[in-house]
Amino acid sequence: MKKLILFLTIMLLLTVGVTQAAAQTPPGNPDFEVVDHVLVGYRGSGGNVVIPDNLGITAIGPGAFQNCSSLTSVTIPNAVTSIGNSAFNGCSGLTDVTVSWPTPLAISSYVFSGVTLSAVTLHVPQGTEAAYGAASVWENFFIPGAASLTVSPATLDFAATGSTQSVAVASNVSWTASAAAAWLTVSPASGSNDGTISVTPVSAGAWLVEIRPKMLRSAAVTTYQDIIRIAYTAEESTPEGRYEIKIHDLEFTFADHPPIREDEITATVTVGSPSGNMTVEAPEEVLYYDGVLTVRTPVSETVEIYSMSGSLLYSARKDPGTATFRIGGAVPRGILAVRGSSGWSRKILPE
Repeated sequence: MKKLILFLTIMLLLTVGVTQAAAQTPPGNPDFEVVDHVLVGYRGSGGNVVIPDNLGITAIGPGAFQNCSSLTSVTIPNAVTSIGNSAFNGCSGLTDVTVSWPTPLAISSYVFSGVTLSAVTLHVPQGTEAAYGAASVWENFFIPGAASLTVSPATLDFAATGSTQSVAVASNVSWTASAAAAWLTVSPASGSNDGTISVTPVSAGAWLVEIRPKMLRSAAVTTYQDIIRIAYTAEESTPEGRYEIKIHDLEFTFADHPPIREDEITATVTVGSPSGNMTVEAPEEVLYYDGVLTVRTPVSETVEIYSMSGSLLYSARKDPGTATFRIGGAVPRGILAVRGSSGWSRKILPE
């Protein structure tokens, strides 16, 4: 009989404990599934949704509203202090979001993944428009009263004809425009609100020539020609023909080698019709690879190799055209100067 009484007493205590716990649970809402103050799932029909502030919600969990395409607007209470990734992922019908934090809540870029934020209006407390307009993720929304500026198209391509092209500006603030390239002009240079900018090449039908000297090579650095590209523009009024140009004061710096400086490089530019191919030729080419020095010049001359201190290390005679010299054991490592008796000089970097 004592055992039976003890059993009944324990059952009574357990029943009282369960009844007390149920009394502490806040009133529920079938549209919102809340676990430990986290909104883990939305079960409603969408439309205009106001997240209740009487459910003790302090966080919106990952995927809580995911793929709720019927959701058109949502109001998030101030008590929410975190929003999980993909919380509103795929809410393609979303057009309005209302928040009341005085300082923008830091959220991941994945919170609204799959939503075109520029088409969603973000309602924020008065006076905080600028802060939200500069905050990560929130800045991508349309914020009434915040600065906004977009241009279309984002890029322009110009053909040889050089015709004027336009860029549409959508803005609610004042703006300025300038050309990053000297061969372009923009008009107007400033404006406010929406407008149109005209972009025009300085001269219609200009050619662009890239000069890629071939003589700057070594075994250590396969080619320097990919490091430097010098743009030379022949205006439309330039007659067709071949032109000699001189490029001064070129300096190359490397992470694992001393800098190489070229005081002067001479090249020939061929100007043809705007639709034709343009060529750039270097009159001398000097290449050192695997102990062999290759020199191409149009004349007979003497080729000499000097150390950077001025000591003559090697000298040989060559005929017009291309000549090769096996000098692997004749010169030390490091930057060396190669000079031709016709007046040119180049630097090589034997390893």
